[in-house]
Order: sequence, then C-alpha cells, then structure tokens
Amino acid sequence: MKKRVVWCLVVVFVIQMVLPVSVGAAGSDFTPNPQNDYARQFITKCEGQQWFINEMERLLNNEQKTLDTITSAADFSNVKAIGLNDAGISGTIPSAIGELTQLEYLFLGGNQLSGTIPAELYSLPKLQNIDLSGNGYTGAIPSGFGTMPSLTTLVLKNNAFTGTIPDSILNNGNIEVLNLLGNQLTGGIPSGISGMTGLTYLNLSENALGGTIPDLSALSQLITLSLWRCELTGEISSGIYTLTNLQILDLAENGLTGEISTDIGNLTAMQYLTLDNNKLEGNIPGTLSNLTALQKLNLANNKLRGTIPDVFGAASLEEIHLESNYLRGTVPATLAAKEAAGAAVYLMDNYLTGDVLRDMVNNGQNFSDGATSEQYQLTASKTLVQVYQDKTIDLYALLQNKSLTTGNVLQKVLLNPDEYTLTYDATKLAVTVDGSGIHVMALSEIPRSENLTMVITILDNTGSAYSTVTITLTTDTVAVSSGGGGSSSKSSGNTEEAAEEPEAVTHDPYIGGYPDGTFGPNLNVSREEIAKMLIVALELEESISAVSSYSDVATDRWSFPYVEAATERGYLNGYGGGIFQPAASMTRAELATCLVRIAEKSGKEAVEADLSFSDVSGDKWYAESVLKAAELGLVNGYANGTFQPENTVSRAEAVTMINRMLERDPETAAALQTMTCPFSDVAANHWAYLQILEASLQHEH
Repeated sequence: MKKRVVWCLVVVFVIQMVLPVSVGAAGSDFTPNPQNDYARQFITKCEGQQWFINEMERLLNNEQKTLDTITSAADFSNVKAIGLNDAGISGTIPSAIGELTQLEYLFLGGNQLSGTIPAELYSLPKLQNIDLSGNGYTGAIPSGFGTMPSLTTLVLKNNAFTGTIPDSILNNGNIEVLNLLGNQLTGGIPSGISGMTGLTYLNLSENALGGTIPDLSALSQLITLSLWRCELTGEISSGIYTLTNLQILDLAENGLTGEISTDIGNLTAMQYLTLDNNKLEGNIPGTLSNLTALQKLNLANNKLRGTIPDVFGAASLEEIHLESNYLRGTVPATLAAKEAAGAAVYLMDNYLTGDVLRDMVNNGQNFSDGATSEQYQLTASKTLVQVYQDKTIDLYALLQNKSLTTGNVLQKVLLNPDEYTLTYDATKLAVTVDGSGIHVMALSEIPRSENLTMVITILDNTGSAYSTVTITLTTDTVAVSSGGGGSSSKSSGNTEEAAEEPEAVTHDPYIGGYPDGTFGPNLNVSREEIAKMLIVALELEESISAVSSYSDVATDRWSFPYVEAATERGYLNGYGGGIFQPAASMTRAELATCLVRIAEKSGKEAVEADLSFSDVSGDKWYAESVLKAAELGLVNGYANGTFQPENTVSRAEAVTMINRMLERDPETAAALQTMTCPFSDVAANHWAYLQILEASLQHEH
C-alpha cells in the first residue's frame, strides 16, 4: 500500500522540493511583550497558539525584528513560506495568519491541528500552495479554499473531512494539484470536477465515494489520476482514455467491471498503470504495447481471460502483476526475458502452462507441467459418468482443480464452459456448450465395454497433461458415490469394480458447536452462516476478491470471503440495491432455492414426483424452487401438508437439508452409530441427532 502512495505522490513531492520553505528551529517558547497597539492586536489574533507565535518570532528574528515592536503587516512582507510539516504542533491556525499578505506556501502537514480554519486564510492574495495533510480536521471541506485567487495546490489528505467537494473548488480552474486522499468523503465523484480544467494531479483515493467514474475528458492536463479504494462501480469511463498526458493511473481496489478498452493504447505517456483488485473482465488489450514509457503494470486480482498478448516490450518495465486472473495458454518469451533482466513478473494463480512459465520465479498455482512450485491439475469429481438418450447431463459441473502438491481439490473458480476444448465421437454424442455448462446426450446406447471417452482440455493449453481430463461415458447404470463433503481415503480408478463398490470417504465437519458445549439445534441460521457452511461443506476455496458485491458486507467482515465465494458461484444472491443482509435469518424458501442451484449444477437427479404444499402457491417467487427441492429429495414438508416457506431455518433443519444435497446419509454411516455426541443439548432421541453428527464430526463413510 505504501508503494502505491509513493507512486501517486511523485508529482507533489517534486513540486515541494523546489519551494523556499522555512524550517522550524528548536528552542524554548517565546513570550511576547508587545510595545505598541499593532503588536498587541497581532498577539491577540494569535489566539494563544504558541507554535504560531514561535514561528513568527523566528522568521522576524532572521531580519533582526521581533513581535514586540512590529508596527504593521508590512513587517511580514518577507514571510513567503511557513514550513512546519511533521513538527509536532497542535491546536489551531489563528486568525493572525491573515496578516501575512505575502505568504505563498503554507506547509503544516503531519501535525495535530484541528478546529476551524480561519476565514482570514482564504483572503490571502498570494497563497498558492497549502498542505494541511495528516492532521485532525473534520466536517465539510471549507468552500473558502475554492475562492482563493492564487491557489494552485491544495493537499488535505489523511484528515477526516466528510461530505462532498465544495462547488467553489470544483469551479476553480486554477487549481493544479488536489489531494484529498484518506478522508471520509461520500456522495460519488462529482461530475462538476470536469470544471477543474487546470488539474495536473487529482487524488481522491481511500474515500467511500461510491458510484461511477464521471466523464473526465475535460481534464486534459492531468498527469496523475488516483482513485483507488473509492468503492467505485461500473466501467472505466471512456473519457479517461482521452487523457493523453497521464503518467499515473491508479483505479485499484474498487468494484469496476467491464473490459479494459483497447483505447488504453492512447495513453502513450503512461508510466504507472494500476487496475488491480477490481472485477474487470475480457482480454488484456494488445494496445498496451503502445505504452512504451510504462514502468509498472498491475492487473492482478481481476477476472481477465484469454491468453497473454506479447505487449511487454517497454524498455522501462520493471514490475508486472498479472496474478489471480483466469489467463490461460503459454507465456510470451518476452516476459521471461524481462524477468531475466531483473524485472519482477507475477503470474501466480491463473490457468497458464508451458515451458516458459515452468522456469519463471512467480509461477505457482498454474497448470505448468513439471514446475517445482505448486501447480494444479484439471480433474473431475467422477470419471465414469452415465449419460442418457432422452436428456442431457452437464459435464462442466464435474470439473475440479487438484493441487499436485497437497492432493487437495481446491475448487479454484473454473474457466467458463467455452474455455475448454472437447474431443469426442460426434456420432455417439450430442454436445452443446453454453454459459451454463457442457451439456451431453447420448445418440444411441453406449455400453460400458465400449470405453467411449470425452477429453476436456483447457483452451490454448494443448500439450499440457495437467490441463486435460478424460471422462468415460456410458448409458449403462453407474453406481452413485456417497456424495460430496469429503476426500477419498483410497485411490480412485475407472474399473468396473470401483464403480460398483463406492469407496470409503472421509466426511469432514462443516459446522461446529458453541464454546459452552451446546449445538443450538433450534437456533436460527443467518444468511452469512449458511454461506460459510456451504463453502466449507463443498470444499470450495474462499473468495480472494478485494471488493464486496454488497454494500452491507464489508471486506473486513468475518463472513466476506464466504459470502463472496457463494455469490461468485451463483449459489446465493442479494436483494435489490446491492444489499445482502448477512445477519438476517435465512428462510426455508431461501435455503431451498440455494440448494437447488447447487444440486442442479452437480447434475443431481429428481427422486420424487408430484409433490405439493398447501402453503406454496404458484405466484410466489420461490414456488418453483421449493417444489424442485422436494423433487430432488432435499426438503420435506410438515405432517399437515405445509412447507412454511417463509419461516426461518433452524440449525438442525439447515444441516439436514445440506446433508441431503451432499448425499451424506447418516443412516448409512456405520461410524456415526457408535460415536459420542459432543453436544449437551442434542439428545439421542432428537429428530436430527444423526444429521447433526454427520455435519459436525469427522468420520469414515
């Protein structure tokens, strides 16, 4: 984080280095003894601010003067700068500053100043550079700053200003540097900022502004634009691609979506381009090759796809971040050459492969055969699959990624269905690929002895054994395994015997009890608790996103990685207006809907038919899902024929429904019959006794 701030403040530091600032001298406090009316009036206006009195006396002493004998504002005619950054001063700026009519530079950053900024400061005719950063200012940004006739640089970063940027500042075309980083501003980036046509440096980062990026094309002089961690959404404004003087563009850690336009190639002066930790999609634009002055590029932690274009020829490139995307294929040799020349290149956590990647430093969590770092292998939860002549089955739902280091199935978010190549016999299989899956139907009977296979390979990863999986298809009956939620304790195989005798698996717990030794079977389950239970039960990886999909699920909330992971996979949705209501109790209808989504993605077949509930009318949003959940055997109604869809779900009900979705039947788990229940409030005759043990105790099944 510090590195990003350094990049974005280069312009300001360069400006300040050439300024004739004064330096505070150590010494005891000066006690004034004014000898005339003006001297007494000035001391009164100092309002007891000893730091200001000391500095004025020091500056006057340089001219053999003293506060005791000053007779008019003319005595301060040579005071052009006050430089007390990081001087340990506190208090307020007194109204006496209005007497310094020749003041041009005011640097008071990194102190403990607070209170009201005096109106007299805004009337100073020559004051052009103000730095009040890192103090304790609160409330609205004073509109007086926008009325100052000579102001060109305003640095108010790292205070606690609230509200929006005043119109008076937005209408000031003379301001060149505006730095409001690290305050508490809200209300979006005002469209009126386009009126600040003199801006060369704009930093609004680390403010909860929200909203989208307005049209900034009028700010044609901009050299630095920093808007990281502003809770921005929507696409990157097309106007940004017209700012051809930009050298620094930092839009990281927002919720930006859409693609990076090929128009980014217009920004030929760019040196630092940082778009990481957003939700950007599409390909890496080939026009990045136009950025010949580029030194640092960060596109990490997005949803970028496709292959890596050969666009890294800039001689000055020293740092390249492409990690944690969905990039596939081989790595351009120019990237390896950059690394060999001393550049830092980060390619981890993608779908990349090939010999070039294999020998690079930061190459982990890819699909590069033979690399010494942790790599993944494309696998399937089942490699012998029954297909049908009258309906399709989704093979995409079977795909998984396995760590070749640990052997664990990590469930890295899969590529889209159309990002795999399929090799199969088209005379035997009808295959349709769309956004929802890889749908396969048999065109005729396929005996198991025929050994008909489909080979699924990551697109552009041809030749990589890690990037391919073979699934055998048959219309013969295939025994169903004991379900998810556990890893096999025996090596898997494709033999007929293995298919007919399901292997023992270890079922790991996905819910625990409370510190007092209770389980609370009748307590309600919140929506965020369900999110965690599902991600843990399905052995899915927590989300690595740095941006929340919901305004009420902060990224530092304990449930954020689970809620985001469940959302990314389409298991859970929020409400209107980007709200998730994480602490709200989940209803039976909501959980049924969620479990149906998961079951359908895994190809689970209906086991019941013609079920209905007297309190589930067809005009309700959940009607179809509840009935589907019943058909899939995920839920039961009550003895009176109701489902009570809008009732909240208890912990006992939740684990029972999830166990059914996972096909974890505790009645068939011999180990559970002899295990001791660890919960004092769950008796052996409780209706969900075995279901609770199934969900909370590790055991062989």
